Amino acid sequence: GRERKTVSIGIVSSLITKDIQKGENAKETVLSAIETNMNPGKISGIAPLLNLFGEVVGVNLGSQSDTSRVLPVEILKQQMALLSAGSAKGSN
Repeated sequence: GRERKTVSIGIVSSLITKDIQKGENAKETVLSAIETNMNPGKISGIAPLLNLFGEVVGVNLGSQSDTSRVLPVEILKQQMALLSAGSAKGSN
């Protein structure tokens, strides 16, 4: 059959944050996950989460019951940079 491309509308139900210690008396709060009400039955594989401007703000990597956990794009960029740096070191 022919694959159809679709877009679903959902609601961000919560932003999951964590505190990271930055020095002795300083900490930074970072976004660690986005929880949405995306219908898991409609998502196959990895699906991007877009904002109203069509920009990718996260990637849905799986779901539990009626909610999906989305990895923020900032974390993905950090991990890709670490992987790239690691592979560059290994190629020497």
